Amino acid sequence: MNAVLEAPTGQDARNQAMLSHGDVIASRQVLCLAVGRETYGIGIDMVREILEVGRLTPLPLTPPFVRGVMNLRGAVVPVIDLKARFGDQPAEIGRRSAIVIVETCHHDQEGPLVVGALVDGVSEVLDVPLQDIEPVPPLGTRIPREFLQGMAKAKGTLLSVLDMDRVLEREMLATLIGGHIGSLGQGLGNDALSAQGRLGHADL
Repeated sequence: MNAVLEAPTGQDARNQAMLSHGDVIASRQVLCLAVGRETYGIGIDMVREILEVGRLTPLPLTPPFVRGVMNLRGAVVPVIDLKARFGDQPAEIGRRSAIVIVETCHHDQEGPLVVGALVDGVSEVLDVPLQDIEPVPPLGTRIPREFLQGMAKAKGTLLSVLDMDRVLEREMLATLIGGHIGSLGQGLGNDALSAQGRLGHADL
């Protein structure tokens, strides 16, 4: 798989400082993603790399938002379709589709979770002053508000900034996969369901 955009990582991608009339203004770098007809932002500090969509190996008995797994330099990485994760139809792979390799900030006993997020496109990285990031409104969001960190004022519009730690929360994904398996479980033996459930927890 070829990288389609080289994103800054590590300390260089943490909250930046911009100079304005001699004053230092704290800011955050946000990568813009196309998901369906919407554009969202994610903190660039969570992004490892951005790849073209290559070969994905489907996983049986998983919900539509699990597009499969990919081989990333010898590591098996699950790929989550963000459009389907937000309750829409699965994304159609197109010319601009990309997989954003994200490392969450989970600090549980299993360590960080590395996931490929399938999106309909990536565009640019914005420097957004922290003072221009507003709280999530109680109403009017197109996706569950718990998936959002805030609303960034950028280029004359409001950009919804995703909370990828919540979108990709390990236990929630495992619960959704387990529930989907259970809904399909009629006619499957208990041993098969148990084995598939363990597979879902292992992958995520």
